[in-house]
Amino acid sequence: LAHYKCPRTVVFTELPKTSTGKIQKFKLREQAKEVRLEPTKRG
Repeated sequence: LAHYKCPRTVVFTELPKTSTGKIQKFKLREQAKEVRLEPTKRG
């Protein structure tokens, strides 16, 4: 795998779940939107 195809960072977080253990997909979408809004740092 070429170095430019590898992700620069990998972030592991706890998945939001309901009381029955199902993953709350709508909360994941909200979190993804927040991450995309953060400015990227290029250097």
